[in-house]
Amino acid sequence: MDEQPRDPTQPEPAEPAAPLTPAPEPAQPATGWVPPAPEPEPTPGWIPPTDGKPSRILIRVLAGIAVAVAGALVFTIFLGGSSDPHDQALEEFSQRLSAIPEFEARYGDVESGDEAFRLGQQLGVAGLARLPDDRLLRYWQLSNAMLALADDADCAAIMRQTIDGTDAAAIVRRLEIDEFREMLDITYTALESELKDTPGPAAPTSADMEAASFALAGALGQDTVVELGTTLSDTTAEDAAVCRAARNFVGGILDLEEPHRSTFLRYMVVQGP
Repeated sequence: MDEQPRDPTQPEPAEPAAPLTPAPEPAQPATGWVPPAPEPEPTPGWIPPTDGKPSRILIRVLAGIAVAVAGALVFTIFLGGSSDPHDQALEEFSQRLSAIPEFEARYGDVESGDEAFRLGQQLGVAGLARLPDDRLLRYWQLSNAMLALADDADCAAIMRQTIDGTDAAAIVRRLEIDEFREMLDITYTALESELKDTPGPAAPTSADMEAASFALAGALGQDTVVELGTTLSDTTAEDAAVCRAARNFVGGILDLEEPHRSTFLRYMVVQGP
């Protein structure tokens, strides 16, 4: 019988597939190897050892104290004078400010208390960062004394940065006249330093804040620090709880040994609102 012709479209027989090589088994860890623990979740309210990102919310809340005081002291120069010793001190403060050429050139046209309050907040806090450690410490000590004299509503308004110039000025004026004059003098130095661009100490580093955070946790107890920080960051907390937390927290910082105390005090103005 004749052989039938092969269909040219019919595929050639396939070559047998090469056997698959099994994937290598993953290397087994050496005997005794322990996997690294996962990174812990940050605890709300805690100022952790920093990586450049400390609890900015809490720091900014505490910085509200400096903002309120600085703004209030500039605000008060627009309230008018009298024979009251506090008003006399403010009149002198106003004259000294006006005598600074840079102040007069940049802010001589400020005509309202609201403008002056904002000016004090912006210019004053920036100037505080230029103060040497001893003057900055005294500023915070006086601010803490002022906070102790405020009622719960005003104190909480300071911490929440909702206080207005009139109420802030009234709180600052509760200081004894000697302390009031001292606060004015420190504020003047801060304003002058900012206006004249006087160099100040270097801002705290991440390593500085890490060491200060551990020192604060050691002094107050980490649970206490967490509790205070959580209260200060809670916008729904009662006024009395906010004020108690603020006073205890600032008091704890003021009681730290150096250099950790200065680290916190400076960081609170450097990172201010």
